[in-house]
Amino acid sequence: MQALPDANNHAKDGGSGPRQYVFLDVELSERPVVVDFEVSANNEANIALSSETRSLVDMYRIVFGAWITKMVVIRRCATQPNTGCHTVTVPFSNPVLPGIPIYDHFWLTFDQGRLEIGRHGNQTPIIDWTDPDPLPVNHIGLWTGWGSEGYWEFHSFC
Repeated sequence: MQALPDANNHAKDGGSGPRQYVFLDVELSERPVVVDFEVSANNEANIALSSETRSLVDMYRIVFGAWITKMVVIRRCATQPNTGCHTVTVPFSNPVLPGIPIYDHFWLTFDQGRLEIGRHGNQTPIIDWTDPDPLPVNHIGLWTGWGSEGYWEFHSFC
């Protein structure tokens, strides 16, 4: 298990320009990657899983409260969906995930292309998706959507 980053990580409004992820000073070298975190944001809260400490075209982007709607989305790229990136979407109407409150607690696991996301206290994932052509994942980045600031607390990185 790695040392946790500062418990008061903050990601400001992403603005209308290119996505500006804040990458944490944590290298995700162990497998499976397991991340336990809480987030507060008034709309989109994004996590990037990347091979480098920067935003790449080939990386995973996980969006909680995607596009000011009530869904969780995994994208296998950092660009818009009409450019050919793979997208997995789960509406918040899913009975396992009735809605993202102002502050919520999630877990995320990644191993050999399989990505699972769930709510703390529930072992059943909200999303369970396997990438048939997995990307390397070594770093995690944070970003919040337009008009939003996010506050993150990480309980564990394994």
